Amino acid sequence: MYDRRWLVMIPLVLGLAAGCSSDDGDIPGGGNPPLVETVVTQLTDNTACETNPVYSPDGEWIVYESNVSGNGDIWRLRVSGGTAEQLTTDPAFDTYPYWTADGQGIVFESERSGNKAIWYLDLSASGATPVPVTAGDENDASPASSPTGPWVVFESTQDKVIGSDIWVINIDGTDRRRLTFGPEGSYARTATWSPDGLEIAYETNASGESAIHVVPVAGSDAWQLTPTFGYEGHPAWSPDGSWIAFESTRDGAMNIFIVPADGGDLRQVTTEGGYWPGWSPDGHFIVYGILAGDEANLWTAELGEDLFP
Repeated sequence: MYDRRWLVMIPLVLGLAAGCSSDDGDIPGGGNPPLVETVVTQLTDNTACETNPVYSPDGEWIVYESNVSGNGDIWRLRVSGGTAEQLTTDPAFDTYPYWTADGQGIVFESERSGNKAIWYLDLSASGATPVPVTAGDENDASPASSPTGPWVVFESTQDKVIGSDIWVINIDGTDRRRLTFGPEGSYARTATWSPDGLEIAYETNASGESAIHVVPVAGSDAWQLTPTFGYEGHPAWSPDGSWIAFESTRDGAMNIFIVPADGGDLRQVTTEGGYWPGWSPDGHFIVYGILAGDEANLWTAELGEDLFP
């Protein structure tokens, strides 16, 4: 049995790390927004839990977490198909991979130092081993690299007795800074950058139920982007900056939705399940996972012309 790490709607869990048992439940929906025309394609078909997929900046690879080898490690797969390549082999739990802007490395969350911490792996150097970005003094989780500079956004329990907030740090481990200041007991997690690197979208229950919020990196008040119906999380900003994809239980099961980045009417992308959305660099595909019991596999949804007038 895979470690059960998907605990929807439990605010004290840090990281909302990938897991293959779902607590979707019978959460009341908030109405059905119009569907986006899509063509879906299955990428992986393993008896495993494969989660948190992210396209490489050149669109040729998808990096993700899988326990196909018996342990949660980081893998990558060419979008065109072929044999997946295992990138980490530590017995600790490695999850939440994210490409650096130059496509030469990844940051990821790992428990190899004891606490959750952020690590960096240089993929351009043969035989390179991961190096820590954060020290592991606190629980630091769910990293995402900036598209415009050497920065990593992540969630951390630092300065909180219960809960988490969003922080940024230079990838060399310097200039750590807190961005959100949610009330004690609240969480903020699964952050993502706007394409211009000026804003951060993230999931938080600071205003009650879990919803997507946005905060300027330069420092200012955060604002709530999505209406709250059950659980809403794991945002991903489209490459042109116009949309934010996220997962939500608003229709009673976890599916992928999109919302204009400046607020507005939602569109629904998947109807047969969907977690952990990530955009292709051209903005025409969303990669995501579908849970089936203790297994999850990766899919892509090609977005129809109705989204690109």
